[in-house]
Amino acid sequence: MANTSISINALMLYLYYYNDGGTQYMLSKKKSNIISVDTFIGEKSFFEGNIDLEGTIRVDGKTVGEIKAEGDIIIGEKATISGNIFANNIIISGVVEGNVTARQQLRLTNTAKLTGDIKAHSLITDDGALFQGNCEMIENGPKQEKLPEASESLINGKKEKDKAVNK
Repeated sequence: MANTSISINALMLYLYYYNDGGTQYMLSKKKSNIISVDTFIGEKSFFEGNIDLEGTIRVDGKTVGEIKAEGDIIIGEKATISGNIFANNIIISGVVEGNVTARQQLRLTNTAKLTGDIKAHSLITDDGALFQGNCEMIENGPKQEKLPEASESLINGKKEKDKAVNK
């Protein structure tokens, strides 16, 4: 299959697109620490091709191809990504085979498995994360906020009543 670049509007036709005004995950009890997820690729979904979007994406399924986000990328525990990923902030809890560039913060959780090179302004690795590749620390990217401290419910994709809010 040919490698395809798709705008976010066309992407909605091919994916399960979860958006009721944007899913919002509360990361702490402060209302200011909310991440809005604009695009969601579910656990049983598969997508092949390049993804280029302005907002934030959460991937729990399998993708083959490059993912570029102006916002953030959250890779769930059961996700498998084959391709390079670029974003402002990135949280990896699943398997990624490809190079990763985070203009701000990259976090590898304890279930992350990353094979590829890293470029990031800030790198956080939890005990148990696996990384094979080279790491280059880069100067601060364009002024954008770093991710707030993520709760386990966001990283693991679980919505607890006191930790998740839908618009």
